Amino acid sequence: MIRSIEVKNFRCFKSLNLSQLGRINLLVGRNASGKTAFLEALFLVAGGSAEVILRLRGLRGSGDVIKITYTKKFYESLWNDLFYAFNPKQGISIRTSGTQGADRVLKISYDEEESLTIPIMDKGEDLPGITPIKMQWTTSGGKFFEVKPTITPRGLNVGQFVDALPGAFFASFVSPNAEENATNYSELSKQGKEGELVKALNREFPYIQGLSVEIDSGTPMVYASIAGTAHLRKVPLTLVSGGINKFVSLLLAIASNPGGVIYVDEIENGFYYDRLTTIWSSLFALARQYDVQIFASTHSSECLKAILPLIKQDEEEFRLLRANRDDDQCNVLVYRGKDLGNAIQQEFELR
Repeated sequence: MIRSIEVKNFRCFKSLNLSQLGRINLLVGRNASGKTAFLEALFLVAGGSAEVILRLRGLRGSGDVIKITYTKKFYESLWNDLFYAFNPKQGISIRTSGTQGADRVLKISYDEEESLTIPIMDKGEDLPGITPIKMQWTTSGGKFFEVKPTITPRGLNVGQFVDALPGAFFASFVSPNAEENATNYSELSKQGKEGELVKALNREFPYIQGLSVEIDSGTPMVYASIAGTAHLRKVPLTLVSGGINKFVSLLLAIASNPGGVIYVDEIENGFYYDRLTTIWSSLFALARQYDVQIFASTHSSECLKAILPLIKQDEEEFRLLRANRDDDQCNVLVYRGKDLGNAIQQEFELR
């Protein structure tokens, strides 16, 4: 579990230092106050490949397909928006500390001592002026590894994942990956652990009697068994409801990443407001069971009010993180669960 994070020169954060983070961390703030960037910083330091950066570009709406050109401008466009004020002269540093593998450091900078070499037609060709980006992770136990993305005739080589902290990132307004959900559910089923998830889903949506993995047009997908007809009918979960699909995706992510971290941008999207209390209850119970930490941003006062009954049960598990922008940089303040509960009860504006 991540207990503290220090960020330098990443996106809108020139310098950020937070401690005393909890199991459930609710991130609030105005638009452009750094909420998504904060989630990205956590996700990047937990990763172990430059692929994580490219994935975040896609989740930000930059497109899933990268058209490669052998130019300095193209290569640097992939990385320069990571740096504070788009200035790569000062390198990025993200450091986390905590328990169960959460002690990690990520440093990102251009390696000025090297020139990028691109193999074309089976020959190496130096391209003057293209300086490789280097990403250096140090993980718990002092393990160190470095990644330098290169351009090849087959595409962009970003390196393999190495010693990543378990977790999953859910972007705002991006549908969960159906095939990934099917894989996660299949693995839980093999371990005989799918029953807990189905019970949580059935409590919230009684007409869903069960889940299974089926093949649809050659692609594995999670199907829901729907009651209400003479026979149970199996329907792709993505067609039942966007909110139900998201709920199951979150439950699957928690159960599939024990000891890990789940990052959710605008968690309230897709959920009807009167469902939020019981949805939070299911997520919290499963997060405790699998020792998973959640960082979730929200713009919804209903989402904050819905979590109050859980805060009353164990206020030490909860934190409010309030992001704000001051001129050209952002900051985040941490409030303990007790203060969050009192503020919600007194109907203070927290968003």
